[in-house]
Amino acid sequence: MDNLTNCGDNCCLCVFVEIMNHYGVQVSDEMKKMCTSLGSGLGIGGICGALLAGIIAAGYLCGDDFEKARLCIMNDFSSSFKTLNCSGLGLFRDSDGGCEKIMRDIIEISEKYISLFYHGSL
Repeated sequence: MDNLTNCGDNCCLCVFVEIMNHYGVQVSDEMKKMCTSLGSGLGIGGICGALLAGIIAAGYLCGDDFEKARLCIMNDFSSSFKTLNCSGLGLFRDSDGGCEKIMRDIIEISEKYISLFYHGSL
């Protein structure tokens, strides 16, 4: 997880790539393009792009148990940050206004639940 800053400043892309790499899944250019459009709360401060990345990864990795993983990820994130929206995460941002701590937390949260529901084959 040391290379979060090497994927640019797009939270969704960074988190998605990190989770997929953890499970040995090569991230295609198409997947990267998809994630890029969701960063910064859909570009308008809406639902956190890092959270969306965790949910997308769960959808890809958890098969029929995706809904369980998604709910667990969302509930844990909401409990930790008291919001699902990028615009409400100000108190949790890094001192420079960035989201690296939030991204690391959502990676940890996502991997916790994905590991519970991961089917082991893609």
